[in-house]
Amino acid sequence: LSFLCSVAMAVLLPAPFSSSAIRKSVKEKAPTLKLSDDACAAMSRAGGVFLCYLAGAARDGVKGKAPATVSAEDMLSALKESGFADFSDDIRKRHASGAGPAAKRQKPASST
Repeated sequence: LSFLCSVAMAVLLPAPFSSSAIRKSVKEKAPTLKLSDDACAAMSRAGGVFLCYLAGAARDGVKGKAPATVSAEDMLSALKESGFADFSDDIRKRHASGAGPAAKRQKPASST
């Protein structure tokens, strides 16, 4: 039931990924492929539903543990357990090298 609620919320909420982010990701993998606006919107919605599914799977993995906060490691484990081990390994490598989006958002430590 909670999964269905998550899916319903993902469908009702605004699209989680911008068209430019989707086009950039697709261009990296298939440089000659062009996407229509409808295709970008559909991919954004599908990505949102997939993230809700992963968050639910990660939450199920931390049930009974204190605190019940889902970490990046929990999300990566859920990705691997869902049959996406190749993506999980790639994301781990990018995260470790500081090439992911989270690394770009962090401010450098001041040396005062």
